[in-house]
Amino acid sequence: NSICEIIDIEKKSLHEKLKLVIVTDYIKDEYYNIQNEEDIKAKELNKRLFNGLSSIQDINVFVRKRVKQGKYFSGFERKRGAILDFCELLVTGNKNKFAYIMRDDFEKPTFIATLDDDNSLLPNTIFNSVCRMLHPLNAHYDLMTFKTKYDLYSMNTLYAKRYYFDCGYSRYLPTNSFYYNFFAKGIYCGKGIFRLEPYYAKLQNLFPKNRILSHDIIEGSVLKTGELPEVAFENAPNSIPSEMARHNRWFKGDMLLAGFIKKKIKNDEKQTKTIDKSPIYNHIILLNIISGFAKLGLLIVLLMAMYTGKFYYYIPFIIGFFTDFFVCALRTIDGTRHNIRINFVVKNLLSILGDMAISFFTLPLIAINNLFVAFDTLICSLSKSANRLHWTTFSQTQAKSGINNHCKFVLPQSIIMLAISIVFMNNLFIVGYCAIFIALSLCLYITSIKQNEKQVITTDEKEFLLEVAKRTYKYFDVQNSNELVTDNIQIRPFGGRSAYTSPTNLGFSILSEICAAELGIISMTEAESKLICKLNVLDSIEKYNGNFYNWYNVSEKIPAYPFYVSSVDNGNMLACLITARQFIIKHSLYGIDIITKLIDGIDLDAFLDKNKNLFHIGFDVKNNTFDNYYDLMASEARILYYLYAGFYQNSIPWDNLSRDCVGFGGNTLVSWSGTM
Repeated sequence: NSICEIIDIEKKSLHEKLKLVIVTDYIKDEYYNIQNEEDIKAKELNKRLFNGLSSIQDINVFVRKRVKQGKYFSGFERKRGAILDFCELLVTGNKNKFAYIMRDDFEKPTFIATLDDDNSLLPNTIFNSVCRMLHPLNAHYDLMTFKTKYDLYSMNTLYAKRYYFDCGYSRYLPTNSFYYNFFAKGIYCGKGIFRLEPYYAKLQNLFPKNRILSHDIIEGSVLKTGELPEVAFENAPNSIPSEMARHNRWFKGDMLLAGFIKKKIKNDEKQTKTIDKSPIYNHIILLNIISGFAKLGLLIVLLMAMYTGKFYYYIPFIIGFFTDFFVCALRTIDGTRHNIRINFVVKNLLSILGDMAISFFTLPLIAINNLFVAFDTLICSLSKSANRLHWTTFSQTQAKSGINNHCKFVLPQSIIMLAISIVFMNNLFIVGYCAIFIALSLCLYITSIKQNEKQVITTDEKEFLLEVAKRTYKYFDVQNSNELVTDNIQIRPFGGRSAYTSPTNLGFSILSEICAAELGIISMTEAESKLICKLNVLDSIEKYNGNFYNWYNVSEKIPAYPFYVSSVDNGNMLACLITARQFIIKHSLYGIDIITKLIDGIDLDAFLDKNKNLFHIGFDVKNNTFDNYYDLMASEARILYYLYAGFYQNSIPWDNLSRDCVGFGGNTLVSWSGTM
């Protein structure tokens, strides 16, 4: 998974100075007594990895040696240790902590960007982040953190789709967090970019070993941390166990950080170190801890209210539980002021209501779980064993989504709630609430089953679509006498057939014959005859250096005023001709020579501005001038750019397209005038 993600980043970041690295560990092992084990594993890794990555010079792999961590041998302190060990290697050149390095000819970088194995980025995110770090106003920052959003394409279960509204990214008016806006303090989330030298200088040997599980906040508090508008997308939790496993790691990590709220600490060398951090970070650590216990408090208050029947017990519960949902509902309703359609507002409100109901009845699941985590953390803080800091990566917990794992997670909470219902069996409210919780907790496994997105078309739907296709084909078929399909036929008020057509119209006329033949509306013989006629006409009409004019007179088959050559229309025509050529090859029909001649004649390169790597809208033949540029991904120029990348083996113009997007329904690309 890491290799796939890093190759994807490499493709999206076309810059010669960018180097991509995987820093990883061997799996933990209780028996590590073979002296040359690292050498053996290194050879195996070299054979498996280098074969797949050898062609990509900008990618390297570093594997750390295992050290004694409690009763296991594993990489020192997992992610935090891996980053520090890697920084030490780059700064000092010390390779002693690494068992395997794929390429020894690595350079010392100025900046390092850190990502997890499930993160994905938009094109040029790393390059833009480096530019922001180089800006004079950001020169005082040691680290700048990415925003995090959920990856829309990871939402393959009903449970994951709960996070549907937190998966988009708006480049229009990007916002920062409350703390960054008001206190200029960024909250490091573990994904960001930092300056190598100050990062290593400030964090090396600062904290004691095996005391920190969640390193993000505490390291961000020591460093001068800012925020980036760029987003690192991560997978959404696909089940309750995977989400709670991550939540448990965060909650436990926050509780362990309570010991670092004070300004002075002792490291492993018993040296007293002063942590120069803002009180804001102490506030965040305490707030995270309090939030973890708040669920337990809400459950206790709710059960007391049900037991006593006194309304004043419900007041703190209503305030503590429903406030967030109420605020979300108000924001959704406020969307009507921004021209969001009422049906979408209602749909979003129903989604909030459903989420609120599930959260209400599964409150014991989180509350009791947090209590277990608190006890585990207490044991961890009293224990000197490094095993207490063991954690499982999010990718690993995502893979454990079976029924056994689900039952294993919800069973302890269900037993406790069953015991509570037995103790208070005379209270109908408590018994009913506990019963709904137990049933819902077990039934929620259904939401973690991966959905099959493939839809089956029914017989009635096929018949309906075929009838639509027949009626659509008639538009093209009735005009075959001229072999030039008109741009439009005006019905109301009646204006008849337009006198003009375009390359896009002519290309779709060719596609109509292909579709009709594939759907059985016409025979292959008839399709072949009509295609040859249309291709002959296309070959005979006047062109400008092989490219079709933007408008032709239908009856006279000559270019029409203004004499303009459109880049997009020629791209559309090329796409249609390529499709037709494959159709001819597939069914062994006549016409391959003439269609190849037409394809080879179209010169998309003539429209490209080599300096800007953008396509001109077109060329004015009469005035001998080019028009402005197409620069948006979400526009009619997408096919043009895509075909150019394939035909000319040059993807730079494609990568150069602007991909501005908004958070509506995921990563929705913005087109002309802010429309979608």
